Amino acid sequence: KELEAEFERRVFFARALVHELKTPLTPILASSELLATELKQEPYLSLAQNIHRGASNLNRRIDELLDLARVEIGMLQMSLTSVDASQVLRAIADEMRVVLTGNGQSLDISIPDSLPPVMADQERLRQIVLNLMINASKFTPEGGGITLRASVHFNNLVIEVEDTGTGISSEEQKELFQPYHSHVSDKEHLSGLGIGLALCKYLVELHGGKIWVQSEVGKGANFRFSIPLAAGIR
Repeated sequence: KELEAEFERRVFFARALVHELKTPLTPILASSELLATELKQEPYLSLAQNIHRGASNLNRRIDELLDLARVEIGMLQMSLTSVDASQVLRAIADEMRVVLTGNGQSLDISIPDSLPPVMADQERLRQIVLNLMINASKFTPEGGGITLRASVHFNNLVIEVEDTGTGISSEEQKELFQPYHSHVSDKEHLSGLGIGLALCKYLVELHGGKIWVQSEVGKGANFRFSIPLAAGIR
């Protein structure tokens, strides 16, 4: 009974927290987006874009916090269907290309024209890939590059996000997917609660897949995760 009561308190707190944060954030997002669309003159256009970018980043952090709370108490809902991964990945690449270009970074994609369908929650699959690509951009300097790949291995689709950034030490890699663990370089970027990669891990595992990383300090990082193919597809 005590455990159930604690769960209820955590659910209530998470929902209340999200409501309190989202309510004032909603008009900021809408207004800053309108300003960024309407303004043409500098420096006002850049200022409006910075406000919208910051508000959007905060909105993502709030969503991550709520999702992690849902995962921890077993309330995160998944809707697995047959998904065209190639279409989803190309749409993400188009969206991220604009962001990366603005950061002075290049984007390469290596995605076959057609991929077998996967069993996935399309919105959660998109969330995983976007999170990995945003992380890659955050730790990649101007002039660097990010690569998005997809390939079939046995009964799984393997998706890769590789960067030419700062890299991750072997010690850090051991705790990288733990909740509230921040990459050492995060302190320099002052962003993130250390829950993005933990959430990615939970979401991948809820799909029946695995996530891992290969990296060396100063040589970038390659994050990979697997998603099972739809039944009967090889």
